[in-house]
Amino acid sequence: PQVLLFLEISSVVCVLAYLFLVSKQNANAWLLGGMGSLFSLIFFYWQHLYASAFLNGVYAFQALLGYKTWKQANQALKPEYRWSWW
Repeated sequence: PQVLLFLEISSVVCVLAYLFLVSKQNANAWLLGGMGSLFSLIFFYWQHLYASAFLNGVYAFQALLGYKTWKQANQALKPEYRWSWW
């Protein structure tokens, strides 16, 4: 069906965008990677490939952890500007 084709194409587009943004060290890449995994999860579930669907669920969860970790790391690396009197 058309829905499965849409899910597969959406997953590929999200993963390609994820690869591009990771190469630029952008934390938002993890969100796109997670979306791609969620699209794949639904796709595999509808195809009755439950182990692959579960694995993509794990990948989506890891994408959330990656996003959180990168956001925290980016905050920690931002320089603080303070005026010093001596």
